[in-house]
Amino acid sequence: MSIKLMMTIIDHEQQVLQEMTEALAMHLSKPRMFDCCGDPSQQIESMMQHVLRGSADTLSKLQAIENDIRMKSRKDDSGSIIEGEVVFENPSPENH
Repeated sequence: MSIKLMMTIIDHEQQVLQEMTEALAMHLSKPRMFDCCGDPSQQIESMMQHVLRGSADTLSKLQAIENDIRMKSRKDDSGSIIEGEVVFENPSPENH
């Protein structure tokens, strides 16, 4: 794996961690948006639905970033290995 590719991946990972930290801080600072009415089981169900919606948003953002990294790495270094996926560059014919 090339150093340039590793640096790109590390930069993206740092960006993801920063965005997740900021999103978590914002989420924790906001009042809860789930329904607090009803019996305890209804409150728990409402809270879990709220958390799952947030998790789905975060997951879709992470998948988009992962896809972006894969596309960029294929353009930058065609002989790289990403999570077990190997992409080989076809060698150009050498003239003797």
